Amino acid sequence: MHHFMITRFFSIILILLIPFIAIAQRGRDNGRTNYNNNTRNTNGAITVFSPDRNPFYLVLNGERMNDQPQTYVTVQGLPSDVYKLEIEFQDAFIPLVREEIEVSGRAVSNMYQIGWKRNRKPILLPASYAPMTGNRYVMEYSTYDSRNQRSRRPYKTAMGPRDFDAARATIRNISFDETKLKTAKGIASTNFLTSDQVLAVCQLFSFEQTRLEFAKFAFARTVDPGNYFKVNSAFSFSSTTDDLNKFLYGM
Repeated sequence: MHHFMITRFFSIILILLIPFIAIAQRGRDNGRTNYNNNTRNTNGAITVFSPDRNPFYLVLNGERMNDQPQTYVTVQGLPSDVYKLEIEFQDAFIPLVREEIEVSGRAVSNMYQIGWKRNRKPILLPASYAPMTGNRYVMEYSTYDSRNQRSRRPYKTAMGPRDFDAARATIRNISFDETKLKTAKGIASTNFLTSDQVLAVCQLFSFEQTRLEFAKFAFARTVDPGNYFKVNSAFSFSSTTDDLNKFLYGM
């Protein structure tokens, strides 16, 4: 009898506690839902503008955001992530800007302006204001697919083997380095190259200084900048390699 009374007592206590347990569980579930919703926010934005009005393309994760060069570009609807940002100028003589930008995705606008280092290389700087005049290009970042990848292919594609062989033959058949350089720059300004292709073109020049000038020019048109160290093998002198590294990386 005593055992029966104890069992009944604990059963009553358990029945009374069930509503409180259910409420606590719902609170935890709601917390998880809110957290998941917050982490999936797509309200972030990036704005980049050029105070000097140098038109540029804004590139995120290897894809152009604007089809035509602009001086002010805003991309809205960005999910929380770290983006590989590039600025490619319409003027092919201006080097690329490459940065990694973290976007919160919570209605925060990351505003940047293009500045200049002492060596006249462009740099991305935080900005607290936007210019009051000039055209503004604003685009909405397209939705991700189920794998969180963009549906369109990246715009940067190096010259195919057949086209590159034809271009290299054209440069090789020119007698003077100065004319070769002009032709090579013309080809590079309208096409993208791999580091190996840049090396192959450099090897067509007779003079070290001409190779260096083309190597500096072609870096902004290279699809694999991480492999650009291969171009160093085109030079006969370590001082030339040092000059290129200083130009590219400030080393």
